[in-house]
Amino acid sequence: MSPAIDPAELDLLLAREYFSRTRFSSLSGILAVSLMAYLHIQAAPGRAAAWWAAMVAILGLRGGLGQFAVTRWLDARGVAPALRAEMLLSLLLGIGWGGSLFVFDSGTLEPRFYLRLVIVAAVVAFVLSSSTAFLCMPLICAVSVGPIVLAYLMRHPYIEPHDELIAGTLVEAMVVLTLAYGINRRVRAAASNHLAVIKLSRLLEKSARTDELTQVLNRRGILEALSSELAKSARHALPLSVLMADIDHFKAINDSLGHAAGDEALRAMVRVLTEALREGDSLGRLGGEEFLVLLPMLDGDGAMAAAERLRKAVAAIDSDHEGRRIPLTVSIGIGCRRQGDTPETLLGRADAALYAAKHQGRNRVEMESTN
Repeated sequence: MSPAIDPAELDLLLAREYFSRTRFSSLSGILAVSLMAYLHIQAAPGRAAAWWAAMVAILGLRGGLGQFAVTRWLDARGVAPALRAEMLLSLLLGIGWGGSLFVFDSGTLEPRFYLRLVIVAAVVAFVLSSSTAFLCMPLICAVSVGPIVLAYLMRHPYIEPHDELIAGTLVEAMVVLTLAYGINRRVRAAASNHLAVIKLSRLLEKSARTDELTQVLNRRGILEALSSELAKSARHALPLSVLMADIDHFKAINDSLGHAAGDEALRAMVRVLTEALREGDSLGRLGGEEFLVLLPMLDGDGAMAAAERLRKAVAAIDSDHEGRRIPLTVSIGIGCRRQGDTPETLLGRADAALYAAKHQGRNRVEMESTN
């Protein structure tokens, strides 16, 4: 079964992809604007320069908005504000492109008129191909460009073929909106499937490192965390201590109260340990009733104090199963990082300390041997 996809999460994924391309599309727009202005610079230098400057300014703002949205805005303020700003800039660009037919109109039918139509049509096609993840963008394009083009054609009867161009503009607008809707559905479906695959992959990765019963790290997960913490502490010459903890008389709990009571004992111990540990500490189940606790930045004295706190917290657990009290105590062995330690050597000393705690009566904490 695929993980449920949050629409807001899908919009954020699509917005990141969309705004990451805004700088490129704005640069492409500047090239198209420059081409349009170049075609008319000799016939209407003032209008061409003014139109070019206004359009380049809007495109520059749009490119800057895209970069800002990806790096800051989307995470801090969400998708909606960025889209509203983009819609406003797109509306201005649409008005600018449609208005270019009026700006550069010479009052006579000339070859450059058809070039203007081709450039505007190419811009509309580019918008359609690059922005349909959000339907509002092609809608803005159609609403801003289409009516202006129609108004221009209807106001200038000398343009030929007159009726055919008007009809073609209406047909193009309908085709653009229809294609935009179809592409939007496909893009969002593909993005949704991609997001579902990512989420499923993360769930599988998490489950591969999570103990199913207690929901803490399993043996693989905690040993990977130990390797990472050991490398970090060795690289920066920082202290690191590990606690090997084992529930006392766990077999007796299973034998006398049943395996369900044993499972409850494991969960109760995890709840207590999780609450008592610091934010940067790690807890994992090595297997059976044995747990490993990683204590970064703690040396022997600090680790001893932390282990005693955990031991007392477990002993104070008031846990029961089907009305029968579950007696819980824990024995803990401490190992502290030494120069040249590997995960195996550090765990070996903690395990030997745990054995000593068990041998000396249980429900106690023992430090590793100094030898």
